[in-house]
Amino acid sequence: MNTLAIDLTTSDIKLGLDINGVFSDYKNTDQPNFDNIFFFLSDFLKKNKTEIQEINRIVVCTGPGNFNGIRASISAMKGICCSLPIELIGINKFQALSKIYKSALISLKYRGNKIYWCILKDEELIFMSSSEIEDIKTSDDHSDLVVVGYKAEEIATSIKVKKFIEQNEVSIRDLLNFSRKVVSSRKFLPKPLYISPGQSLFAKYKGPKILDKPLDVC
Repeated sequence: MNTLAIDLTTSDIKLGLDINGVFSDYKNTDQPNFDNIFFFLSDFLKKNKTEIQEINRIVVCTGPGNFNGIRASISAMKGICCSLPIELIGINKFQALSKIYKSALISLKYRGNKIYWCILKDEELIFMSSSEIEDIKTSDDHSDLVVVGYKAEEIATSIKVKKFIEQNEVSIRDLLNFSRKVVSSRKFLPKPLYISPGQSLFAKYKGPKILDKPLDVC
């Protein structure tokens, strides 16, 4: 399968290709205008000697992050997939970092001292929020968690978890690698990921609840 990935969750434009297992990527850090995404995409495909008609699947990063960038990428890729027989799926950053871990606390950089974080149990996202590291609480029966992501060691120490894997950001290759696991697109609809800034204490959490009010993003 030939897969194209796009991530506009920050001020950068990130593009990636997986052509029969061969990876290539592109990153523009000059604060480009998201309205020019088709120009960057066309140039990226041309440099990789690939036609858009050769793509079987497009992966859009659905967040968390820059809401305008997420909406722009979803809208642009929907336009392509409506005119060509290309499958469109959405993968969020938590999923991209989950990799093979059935139980994990996944952390992402937010702003200041705050992080986005989630609890993954049996490969299912059961809780997502944002808070400062010291506000993350977990009970003893979650000591089997692996902490993965931004400031993983500090978080692991704070919640008394032994295993951790540091990774400061989600790469376009992480999105492409995770997309290989996706068999059906039904569970991976390209919808922006919103996280409530409240409900930061896991110990008080009583069930999965994702609110549809977006965080104030960078």
